[in-house]
Amino acid sequence: MIVQIEKTKEFYFNSFRERGLFSNFTGLEDDLESQYNKILKTQYSYYNKGSQGFHFNVKTNIEQDNFDLYYLIDKANKIIKSEDIKNCSLPISTLYSDISNLEKFKKDNLKGKIIDDFEPIIVSNFIPINTYIVIDGNHRINEARNQGYEIIKAFIIPPIYNSFLMDEKSYNLYVFYHNITTLYNSSRIRLSNSLEKDAYFGNCRFDNISLKNTTF
Repeated sequence: MIVQIEKTKEFYFNSFRERGLFSNFTGLEDDLESQYNKILKTQYSYYNKGSQGFHFNVKTNIEQDNFDLYYLIDKANKIIKSEDIKNCSLPISTLYSDISNLEKFKKDNLKGKIIDDFEPIIVSNFIPINTYIVIDGNHRINEARNQGYEIIKAFIIPPIYNSFLMDEKSYNLYVFYHNITTLYNSSRIRLSNSLEKDAYFGNCRFDNISLKNTTF
């Protein structure tokens, strides 16, 4: 599993310094640094649990930086059942589906079958890139595409369940990347005199966008 985010951290932290976020929001830099250190201290743990899962590689677009996330499929099924999540129809073109490691026997088993009879796939909304990630059902999506389908049934797992859906290191990575990208996009407007300078996680706002409500 890959974790290479040093250049990404450097890029965003330098940007926050230039924009005055760290100087205006007390505790912000320490908080993000603490989140980054959590990533360094934890290990991927799904191997020890023997859980069925889905591996997703995230490219940060900062030099060659990228990192892996691991979603636990058995836990996703538990969430769907316990929260009574209903399936819906999603355009296949809007989904990120990894078909690079499809297994031949599974592809052959699904070939020519009626798509409407398939169990709904499971997706999670990956907020930093505003994309639905297919965490279970990549073989079904592949067959649906091959048959010319544009819509597929899916269970959508809300991001609030990511701490349960991922192993600890994956969730730490998700939180850190979500926060730095959200803060970066929210602070594109230069700081002004109208910006409240209360402590970070207080009443700080950029054009009525609360940093507390958009970060972890």
